[in-house]
Amino acid sequence: MAPRDLHRMAFVQALMDSLFMQEDKCKMLFARIVGRPLDTALEAQYSQTLKDLNDQMGFAKFKIKTVKSPVDNKKYVGFVNTNVDEPSKLGSRYSLAQRDLFKQAMECISQSSCIAGSNGAPCASQMELLNLGNRSANFQTTIANSSQAGPSTQAAAASNKPLSKREIEDTLHHLTKDGWLAGAPSKPGYLCLGVRTFLELNAYLMALQLPDETRAAWEVVL
Repeated sequence: MAPRDLHRMAFVQALMDSLFMQEDKCKMLFARIVGRPLDTALEAQYSQTLKDLNDQMGFAKFKIKTVKSPVDNKKYVGFVNTNVDEPSKLGSRYSLAQRDLFKQAMECISQSSCIAGSNGAPCASQMELLNLGNRSANFQTTIANSSQAGPSTQAAAASNKPLSKREIEDTLHHLTKDGWLAGAPSKPGYLCLGVRTFLELNAYLMALQLPDETRAAWEVVL
């Protein structure tokens, strides 16, 4: 195998392991792998390598994607699966109830008028997000107790039982740790959407009913 192919394999594996990283760090990683200083020529090789890798991985529905986060205005590079539906992006790590919570959190944050940081990123308080569980709880209780609900419907409700406050808190923590959510800049106790959400769920986000200012800002970077 040619050295360049080995370099590409090592680069892809490192990016897969990290899931995403700042673009500057990604370029430095590439420079370390190929054993050359990061200069204009190597930056051009880096860009061409990303293009070549995306062409090669297209059939498998994988893509190396670059996006500027509206939260901190920094560019990030991530390894994205383009062949799964939106809820499946979270993988088997999260239950159906946790995925539903994340969907509600995305909508709550995206549509919020509360702003954090100099870039005007929408955010929501952790207390507000903790209370999202009440919506699912009321909905699931209604289904489970309905006299018209069949056995399959009641079983589905039972398997997707509402999360407790502690479970919601833990889920928000894991979503933040995994990059789906992020702490709001200069606003303790508040959360914004994370880098992975912008990398992998941008189409879903732009389909939401967003405030005009948020939509205009996100259209520029997403």
